[in-house]
Amino acid sequence: MTRKQQVEPYDVLIAGGGLVGASLGGALAQAGLRCCVLEAVPFAAADQPSFDERTIALTWGSRLIFAGLGVWPQIIATDAEPIRSIHISRRGGFGICRLDCTGMGVDALGYVVPTRVLGRVLLDRLQQALGVDYYCPARVEAVQPAVDRVTVQVKTEQGSLQLRGDLLVVAEGGRSSLREQLGYKVYARPYEAEVLLTTVSTGQSHNGRAFERFTEHGPLALLPMRENRYAVVWTLPAARVDHLRACDDAQFLAQIQADFGYRAGIFTAPGIRLRYPLARSRVEPLAQQRSVLLGNAAHLLHPVAGQGFNLGLRDVAHLAEVLATAHQHGEDLGSDRVLQKYTALRRDDIRRVQGFTHGLMTAFTQQWPGLSLARQIGLLLVDSLPLVQRRLLQHTMGLAGPRSQLSLGLPLARPTGENE
Repeated sequence: MTRKQQVEPYDVLIAGGGLVGASLGGALAQAGLRCCVLEAVPFAAADQPSFDERTIALTWGSRLIFAGLGVWPQIIATDAEPIRSIHISRRGGFGICRLDCTGMGVDALGYVVPTRVLGRVLLDRLQQALGVDYYCPARVEAVQPAVDRVTVQVKTEQGSLQLRGDLLVVAEGGRSSLREQLGYKVYARPYEAEVLLTTVSTGQSHNGRAFERFTEHGPLALLPMRENRYAVVWTLPAARVDHLRACDDAQFLAQIQADFGYRAGIFTAPGIRLRYPLARSRVEPLAQQRSVLLGNAAHLLHPVAGQGFNLGLRDVAHLAEVLATAHQHGEDLGSDRVLQKYTALRRDDIRRVQGFTHGLMTAFTQQWPGLSLARQIGLLLVDSLPLVQRRLLQHTMGLAGPRSQLSLGLPLARPTGENE
């Protein structure tokens, strides 16, 4: 589907119309900027990477951002299930940690939302917004940064287009080809593991409780869904993923029950089993030559603690505010000054979250002498110290560090005299 209503040049060109790109397009439209969103894979296609059968654990901070964008009522009305508490443990150990939303004075620590539901809400909003042109399928084949603009060559079903803008945002994901064309340096390292995704049902009510269970094979997360189902996110060696995908349903349920235990009840009705490779990466700089990287194009991290998309959504909130402010002051949106301001806002948060997720994986998977006891004591200490819990939750809920206007649940202001 292609929708065009504006004339060139654009304020912002967005390469990638997945969850991150669509969120940014909606935010920029709210602030009165003219932007063009280019997505290579149609929403309904089986190989659409952003809107597949996965679920996303949205933090409370992400809920506030979506509230600021004006789409939270649609999200919560569809298929969003609140996470009210989290139970953390290690198989074979005595230490446990329990985190609860009441200690933070909120209704939930986060929400579990299917990506297809979230994608539909964001695309509906994007296609209704004034000031946004949306091309899909449309693939950026070449990019030419210049002193005063950036030009992209785009292939669509109707033919080739040449589009110009002040700034190019690359939100294509972790395998972005544009990122390479623009000369960004990517520091990547694969994990010696993959993630197995599926769903299971249980006979007992989950009451909004999520689990993070560190097993001998890797962390196993259960995220509450509607109708007493759980989304399963299980990090495993590739060979074990092969084995579990080849099992019949009864064999698979026996394996996950043995590794997890019976704290969540007896598992039944497993869903389709999907696999995804795991890696961590960082990119430096985050912005250059009238371009900026967003979401997985800028950083990949381990899914433990469910921080990946939430980190990218904070990218969106900060970039949208920086660009909206620059636009109101008549600044060049692709200037080094504007891009450096965004980079300064995001650098520490990205490093902190990447360090936290990788450190958590290391601490709970390595078998160094004395580490097992330290893990158990650490869990017990966090469980018994409310101040430590609160500090931990501030970070995992996306409430630490500099807050953008959207992250406070407030919409971006349009310039005086502009109405949608």
